[in-house]
Amino acid sequence: MPVSFMPESWVDGGGLWSNRDARFTNTRFISDWDYKGKANPSPVLASDLVDIITGEEIETQVWSIGSGFAASADGKKASQTGDWLLGGALIKSSNILILFESILEAIPDDKKDEYVEKLLGSSKASALDGLEAHMIRKKIVREGLVKKARPDGKVYDATTPVVDSIIKYPWEKAKKAPPGTVGGGKAAAAADAPAAKSAAPTGDVVTKTYMLIGQVLAENPTMSRDGLNKAVFKLVKVPKERMEIAKLVYSPEWLTANAEDGGFAYDEEGDMVTVAE
Repeated sequence: MPVSFMPESWVDGGGLWSNRDARFTNTRFISDWDYKGKANPSPVLASDLVDIITGEEIETQVWSIGSGFAASADGKKASQTGDWLLGGALIKSSNILILFESILEAIPDDKKDEYVEKLLGSSKASALDGLEAHMIRKKIVREGLVKKARPDGKVYDATTPVVDSIIKYPWEKAKKAPPGTVGGGKAAAAADAPAAKSAAPTGDVVTKTYMLIGQVLAENPTMSRDGLNKAVFKLVKVPKERMEIAKLVYSPEWLTANAEDGGFAYDEEGDMVTVAE
């Protein structure tokens, strides 16, 4: 009998990336993940997370489940990998339920019953494929958990990626990226670079993007494009607006076309952004 993901079945029990917009892909259970040889094999939920701004794979992220569980390809027999999980009730302090709890909290109250059923009710890992979310890292608080030591001897808390806010649900259609921005096609942007300015969002979004770039550069007059994007990203709290602004700041074509109006300079060869002289 496959393990239930629904909240009412949860029980009590005993140099990392963060602040990224990610898409869940190829989500599955693995019976014997050994953390790249760094730990004893144990069952996990795994997903090949993709950065939805750059389109690049972040990494295969895993969430530990605890002992006594196994993946299943058919929901009946244990296997190395599978869409289902076999075992007892999931423990609330496990990393997988820290993730599920964050998803639960990110769903609006008026949609909670319907959307929780869609995401978790099937008990299939693949139900999360296509979920796009802003993700941060959360400190793991669990009895008996030992803090890890870095090679330099410093000790740090164990953390796990969780959903901070949901950008798109798996059943929603993907939003088409405008030409000249990430996902809009490099060939089109290269063929008509000036079009990047007119194709990008206008009005308040562009004005706010100029303001945020100026705010960041006021403290750091010279930054890499990636560094600027990350700094601006942290300042925007609304998911939809954050995505629109981040796409602009990450686009070399948009930076080139809008540098003069925005009060900054972009060196495409060095991929650096500076305050305009």
